[in-house]
Amino acid sequence: MRHLYAGLMACAALGACAQAPLPTVVPAVKPAEAAKVAAIPDAEPEVTQQVSRLLGRAGQGLFTTEQLTDSARTVLTIDQMRTISGTLAPCGTTPALELLRRTTRGEDREYVYRAPCGGNALLVAIDFNKAGKINKLEVQLESMQ
Repeated sequence: MRHLYAGLMACAALGACAQAPLPTVVPAVKPAEAAKVAAIPDAEPEVTQQVSRLLGRAGQGLFTTEQLTDSARTVLTIDQMRTISGTLAPCGTTPALELLRRTTRGEDREYVYRAPCGGNALLVAIDFNKAGKINKLEVQLESMQ
């Protein structure tokens, strides 16, 4: 009898969880999908210029952790920052950027750009908090599958 009661309680708890609303998640632009994504109109060209200058400095190895939030500092290791710098090195001091997506979550803004760079295309995802600090920076080669 005790096992039946425990089973019923577990089912009731799982049923309540299944009815709870799921958080809205904006799907990330995956490299394989990015080749299909066209650039969108850029309503904030000053942000795009800021990101371009930031990526140029990163490509020269001049990216500093002062630009990052505390949580981003714990995620981006020195090795990852070196990898990002090496990936961005062929892009020049102000790489051209195409805006693929702009998303707002609360007071944070996330931008996804395509950066033609040294014969390759890079995908850059950058997230700013309300103070203009970087919550997230991801740079990867765009797959042309």
